[in-house]
Amino acid sequence: MALFTEWSERIKLITSIVVAVVVNIVIGVFLYLAVKKHNELQRELTSLQKEVEALREKANQLPAKKEVRRRVEAENADILKKLPPQSEIPLLMDRISEVASQAPVQLKDVRKVTGGPPPIGAAYVKELWGTSIEANFHSLVKFINHVEENFDRFIAFEDLTIASRQGGLVPHGTGHDVRVNVATYRYLQQ
Repeated sequence: MALFTEWSERIKLITSIVVAVVVNIVIGVFLYLAVKKHNELQRELTSLQKEVEALREKANQLPAKKEVRRRVEAENADILKKLPPQSEIPLLMDRISEVASQAPVQLKDVRKVTGGPPPIGAAYVKELWGTSIEANFHSLVKFINHVEENFDRFIAFEDLTIASRQGGLVPHGTGHDVRVNVATYRYLQQ
């Protein structure tokens, strides 16, 4: 019986040691996994904090970007107002004819000049009208100046050729024959 009691004491001791080792191993594995998960979560938190900071920076820049966008849109709206829609171009030529009669400049031949298709990717197309004008130089310059500066639409005079009706010296008030192209632009989506 002493052997059995001694054996039983040994078994109890060994069992206690095995249980303690198993419990320590389980606790060690649990702690290892917990620390590993904590480190992963810490890295993820750091990454998210950097993303939040980057988003805050972008959010802080947003009012300035909105102001720039508002200014650009206002500038584009002003430019758009200066470029007539296609339906308004004949009316524009009528207005130019009215100004010419007041200058006094005589518009003789007003015809649409075809400029061909717009360049690829262009947002606008050039509208060109060829004209013949009879006027003295002073009236012609006043007429061109009035149209270019006072019209609410963009108008340009291009390819101007002036021929005097008299050869040699040109006295004040002499009439000239003028050929000029009147140009404006319009947006294609209109």
